[in-house]
Amino acid sequence: MADTFFPSCLDRINGRRYLSFLYHNVVFPEAIAEQCPEYIWNVDGHDWHIRQPTLLMAALWGMVIGMTGFRQLYSTNFLWALALLTFGIMNLSATFVHCLWPAPRTDYPTDYPFLWVVDTYMTGVSG
Repeated sequence: MADTFFPSCLDRINGRRYLSFLYHNVVFPEAIAEQCPEYIWNVDGHDWHIRQPTLLMAALWGMVIGMTGFRQLYSTNFLWALALLTFGIMNLSATFVHCLWPAPRTDYPTDYPFLWVVDTYMTGVSG
C-alpha cells in the first residue's frame, strides 16, 4: 500500500541506505509476509490455500456485524449505518486480500485493482 500510494517517497527511501534498511527490513519486511501461516483445505479434489485462517474467521464475523448493524440502523441513524456497511465491505474485501490470495504479492493494485481499492478505501471510510 505504501509503495503504491507514495511512489516518489519510496524512490527517496531507496536512495538512502539506512532509510532503505529501515523501510524494507524493519517496518515492512517481506519475510513476515512469507511466514504467515497457511492452511490447505481440499474441496472436491481442489486445494484452497487459506492464509491467516484466524483472520478469515474474524473477517467473516466482521461481515456479519457490518451487515446486521447496517440493516438495524438504516432507518434510525444513517451515518452509523453507513459506517457499519463500510466495515462489512472492508471485511469482505479483506477475505480476498489478506486470506485467499497468495502472499507476498506486491502487485495487488495491478492484478486486482478493484478489490484492492475497495479494501483500502473501506478501511479508511469505516474508521
